[in-house]
Amino acid sequence: MQRHRKLDYVFEEETDEELNKEIPVEFTTRRQMLTESIDRQNSQVSFPAASETTVEIPPDDHGDHITVNAEDFHSIKFEELYKQLESSPNGLTTEQANSRRSRYGPNVIVAHKPNRILRGIKNLVSGFGVILWPAFILCILAWEPLGDPPDPTNLGLAIVLLIVVVSSTLFDAFQRYSSNKVMKNISRMLPQNAYALRDGEFSEVPFSDLVPGDIVKVNGGSRVPADLRLNHAEQLKVDNSMLTGEAEPLRAGTKPTSQNFMETRNILFMGTSVMEGAGQGIVIKTGKDTVVGKITLSATRRGERPQPAMQDIRRLVIFILIGAITSAILMVLLWAFWLRVSYPNFLSVSGLIVTLIGAIVGFLPSGLPVCITCALALIARRMAQRNVLVKNLNTVETLGSVSILASDKTGTLTQNLMSVGHVFTDGRSMSSKEVRRAFQSRDPVISVLMNDICLCNKAVFDETDTTVAKQDRKITGDASDTALLRFSEEFIETSEVRTEFPKIREIPFNSKNKWMLTLHEIQDENFLFIMKGAAEIISGRCNYVMTSDGQIPMTEEIRNKIADQQLEYAKNGERVLSIAQVEVPRRTFKLKEELEVEDLPLENLVFLGMMALLDKPREEALPTIQQCRISGMRVMMVTGDHPVTAVAIARQVGIVTVTDESKIRNFSEISAQEMANFAIVDDDTVIVVKGDDIPLLSTANWDWIIAHREIVFARTLPEQKLRIVKECQRLGHVMAVTGDGVNDAPALKQAEVGVAMGGGSDIAKDAADLVLIDNNFSSILAGIEQGRLGFDNLKKVIMYLIPAGSFSELTPVLAMMLFGLPLPLSAFLMIIIAVVTDVGPSQALTNENSEADLMLRPPRNRKTDPLVDVRLLAHAYLFNGIIESFSAFFMYFYYYRVHAGIEPGSLVFLFDGYTDGFMGRSADELQEHMYTAQTVFFVCLVIVQLGNVLTIRTRHVLFKDHLPWKGRSKNMSIFIAWSISFVFTGAIVYLPFINDIFKTRHIPTECWFIPFFFAAFIFGANELRKYVAIRFPTSFVAKASW
Repeated sequence: MQRHRKLDYVFEEETDEELNKEIPVEFTTRRQMLTESIDRQNSQVSFPAASETTVEIPPDDHGDHITVNAEDFHSIKFEELYKQLESSPNGLTTEQANSRRSRYGPNVIVAHKPNRILRGIKNLVSGFGVILWPAFILCILAWEPLGDPPDPTNLGLAIVLLIVVVSSTLFDAFQRYSSNKVMKNISRMLPQNAYALRDGEFSEVPFSDLVPGDIVKVNGGSRVPADLRLNHAEQLKVDNSMLTGEAEPLRAGTKPTSQNFMETRNILFMGTSVMEGAGQGIVIKTGKDTVVGKITLSATRRGERPQPAMQDIRRLVIFILIGAITSAILMVLLWAFWLRVSYPNFLSVSGLIVTLIGAIVGFLPSGLPVCITCALALIARRMAQRNVLVKNLNTVETLGSVSILASDKTGTLTQNLMSVGHVFTDGRSMSSKEVRRAFQSRDPVISVLMNDICLCNKAVFDETDTTVAKQDRKITGDASDTALLRFSEEFIETSEVRTEFPKIREIPFNSKNKWMLTLHEIQDENFLFIMKGAAEIISGRCNYVMTSDGQIPMTEEIRNKIADQQLEYAKNGERVLSIAQVEVPRRTFKLKEELEVEDLPLENLVFLGMMALLDKPREEALPTIQQCRISGMRVMMVTGDHPVTAVAIARQVGIVTVTDESKIRNFSEISAQEMANFAIVDDDTVIVVKGDDIPLLSTANWDWIIAHREIVFARTLPEQKLRIVKECQRLGHVMAVTGDGVNDAPALKQAEVGVAMGGGSDIAKDAADLVLIDNNFSSILAGIEQGRLGFDNLKKVIMYLIPAGSFSELTPVLAMMLFGLPLPLSAFLMIIIAVVTDVGPSQALTNENSEADLMLRPPRNRKTDPLVDVRLLAHAYLFNGIIESFSAFFMYFYYYRVHAGIEPGSLVFLFDGYTDGFMGRSADELQEHMYTAQTVFFVCLVIVQLGNVLTIRTRHVLFKDHLPWKGRSKNMSIFIAWSISFVFTGAIVYLPFINDIFKTRHIPTECWFIPFFFAAFIFGANELRKYVAIRFPTSFVAKASW
């Protein structure tokens, strides 16, 4: 058995002429722009023994310049590099790594934290502070000098406003802190590991534990864990777009290609993506010392992108503010041109200011922004309990709008746990048992095939656990390589074969070529090329076939037999890989450091056979897709596999439901006339589109394809998957895309909701919005349900806050200004409703569980069904608002008639007649009656809101079917929150210092109980409306329901 003969890699300082051209490069990041500070006076690149390159970052917000010191790590010889880093080709020992970690710190980048004081000041003056601060100043002015004499109530009101502003800022800060803490805890569910050479063996090491001097492997689909100098590269391509802005992946290699540390191709930067190939390098910088670390530390964090739901809330607040300010302006004009002239003693300037402030501040739905953050953070926490990582809270609201789910096959719909089902070789198909018998009878083709699937394979056994039989040990590698290596181990000693035929070069699999190639040394001084990949591609390259009698020419008959057998395997849902090889004399092939496809001597490839791999569908896939259909979503498959295999798996998981084979149509077979007529789109027809068809599709073709209910895209390339997503979005669909591979990343990033599997590539997880930690496909459905629930709950919060917090606080002011009534509700009590008594129950509504019909509704159209629409506003103002206002005015007049002895009619158009001597009462008695009537009005609104909050818990389901005290609809926080509000109400009515400062009064006993009748009335009216809408879904009531 021949020993593995290593080739000497010679470090060459010369570089390709093309790469040495003087090219001005401007590097950009998402938040920065880097510019070179290198003096390029000479066009010829030289590499001094000791040099330092500096890359200057433009000034940050503080005017400081940051310089990235990029030493000569990229240009010196490896012997010198190892010496500088106190390392060796064998890496570090665990003891050395631990010592360096204490010196260099963890390999993490801590983002720049904004100044908390500045953020606090910004919070104080932003949002509702824009209204509250001017209101505070005006209240001070109303107290003095406008007050004559100064009224301490106005000073107290100013203090209340100040407390509201400060407490809102503190609560907002606490809520941000809590939400960030939740998101950080969730993010820890997704650890990242690198393969580092420690104690002479490669093992998984957390990114944070890497130190300078570590030897690290990188593979396609992974993130670069630190700044690395490459010492080995195999068709390695890296996406540096997050650092340089360059859209195309760059070929990386072991040679320096530029004097500029930032331009050379033998340095990989922390955080960049390995798109394809494999490599190995030595860690030169970690954490804050990396290029990305320097940039991050100098960057000021950008503002967060506004959430769609928050944008709707802002539009609502603007609408309300415009209404309130318009009303205030009209009232000022009314006062100036009528009331001040006709009734000069009715309303003073200070009284007008305070009244208008109360109305405007009361108009603000102060609890809404907090409710939005709480609701989304709560949903993120719930999804984390289902092992779903939500990377961005924006995603939560978007989930409820998803109309099409485009799913990858392997690893998403299937388990990605492959096994060999069948083998085709020497003209016959065999089961795994038959392969064993053939091997035992020394079938020469089977022997060669087992060797080749072991050699052309990146998977490796875990050699550390010697207590387990090798066949049962853990294997590191992708699913197909793992299955082939485990299968070959049943027949041969894979480690011995790999030693006998050492691999010296490799072209890794990629989604464009759809094949992998390895180059090996063999005993007779030849090179052995082994190719593995898509069956039709490999067989199409072969000119010979290996049989038990030797090599024979590939004929059309044999090629057709191979294709027929591939089709049979594909119909069973098996993934088919073909294996071929060719031996080439060493003297005829010039070995380069990297293999180039165009230089490969593959014209005489010998076909060995096909391996049919079984990858069973996930158990949860079928019921999840069925439920997606019920909830109005369509599910399409987008895969790189053979069309027949894709359709077979799609049928098993429920994406394809038709049983009539004639209804499964390949796009290429459909006539132009059929596509031209949308009327003949058949819901029972499955459309299968191959990747080769996609570049030829017109806009009309896309419209016709996407109009079908069941679609399978097969043999797609990454850019084609991206095109599919864009075409669906063009037609107005909200897309969710699932995937786990590098080839899925562009589509994951383009989709409104990208969903990656926890076991997938780092690049896919980075591009996605959600990550399914446990790879459970059904979690997608749970996420969509939570997204719909969050949207529903926010609508309920708005419906709760508007009637009492906006409408019922404007009507008292209008009643005073237009009808001359003594002010029914004081400015202080208006503000208390908006910022105290309504806040708790509105928060409790965000805890509501989903209604029974939530997943039976079609997906929400974000354009036609916004968070706040005409139906919601009409119901809030013209239905609930009128009922609550009527109830409060009834109690107001009830008190005057029954307890003050003043008939309601005598109060109408009274204006400045409400003064000393009216109805034989003194001025003090009349003021006491007004204060008590205002308190009665306030208490009534608080109590009626109980009926409101209980009925708006559901939008489409009756209260009796969604009880708050039992089952999955249980939400006792509603009663707890309202009870706390009720206690606050009692304190406002009975605490002496509040009575003295803010003119609240004790109220008659029955005034605590009568409002419960009105609470029952608003509850019953809404339940009747829902019953009619459910019973008669086409009625006006149903169409007008919010």
